[in-house]
Amino acid sequence: MFKFFSRFAIIYLMRRWLKPRWRLLTTTIVGILLINYLHSEYLVYVKVSENTEYLVLSYIAKFTLIIAILVGCNIGLRAKSFENRETYAVKNERDSRSVHTDEDEFGLLRDNKETRVVADKGNSSSAHTSDDGFAFLRDKKQLDSRSSKILKK
Repeated sequence: MFKFFSRFAIIYLMRRWLKPRWRLLTTTIVGILLINYLHSEYLVYVKVSENTEYLVLSYIAKFTLIIAILVGCNIGLRAKSFENRETYAVKNERDSRSVHTDEDEFGLLRDNKETRVVADKGNSSSAHTSDDGFAFLRDKKQLDSRSSKILKK
């Protein structure tokens, strides 16, 4: 039973890790296999023709191309990781805003009250006279909660 769950967990984690990276990894593997195949064909040609003039150069080219492909893969994986981190951060920003709405709303109400007082001092048209539907709430010292309304009945 434990073996089944551990195998399932490993396969699930591998699938989850590979899903956004499969194209890049497939391209890298195919590129390395193609380089190795072409180099082995060149080695067969060298053996048949007995012309070893460019043999060292072929090995240098082979390993340089493989290193270039691996560096490109590494850069691609890091870029993908950075992109995922940015997406996750933006997603968390949206989530954190929706989670902390009460604090933000109370902060906004407090800021609006201070702004209204400053506006009253500096301007003859007051925010109190504007009819926004909440004028009856501004004059109250404390708002009633739902439970206090029920108890008053």
